[in-house]
Amino acid sequence: MPRLSEARRQDRYDMLLDAATAQFAEKGYDATSISGIARAAGVSDGLIYRYFTDKRALLSAVLERLFEHIIDRTARAVHGVEGIERRLEQFIASQLTVFKEEPDLCRLYIREVRNLSTFRGSPLFHMTKRYTDLLVEVVEDAVKSGEVEPGTDPRMLRDVMFGGIEHIALHLLVGGQPLEIPETSRRLAHMFVAGIGRR
Repeated sequence: MPRLSEARRQDRYDMLLDAATAQFAEKGYDATSISGIARAAGVSDGLIYRYFTDKRALLSAVLERLFEHIIDRTARAVHGVEGIERRLEQFIASQLTVFKEEPDLCRLYIREVRNLSTFRGSPLFHMTKRYTDLLVEVVEDAVKSGEVEPGTDPRMLRDVMFGGIEHIALHLLVGGQPLEIPETSRRLAHMFVAGIGRR
């Protein structure tokens, strides 16, 4: 049997991830099966196992691809503006947009991955840290520029901010309530800066 080119392997890998993403989003983790993903992709179960060890590995790959997109988009958003309030606003908007665009995958990450005992140290854990470290950098830059009080703890602010964003997003994820992202982001960013800005 001729060996697949790297490009062809990548195409197959992406096709399987696309099918898995749709199945996980539609059915959730428990109701999704390898056979169902294979049918959706138009391939055999065996082909999936050539790329992924099991369903859990497939879910991790789906979420890792999502995080790569989130990290890239958020980094571009915050690096393209000046000022702590405007940068926080862009960060919050980027995070809320993910919840709005991918609510099912966000639910899967929160329920099926983040609370696992094996999460810490996993590739997704390190990707999450890469993402949250973007916010730490924004705050550290503002401390250096004098926009933010020198004693501000960037990591504590990160935890409080992400907790607030997630709590707001839960109204969307659980209740399906509409979310006005620009206005919510503006108000939340202003609230944080009003609490940490130099007086």
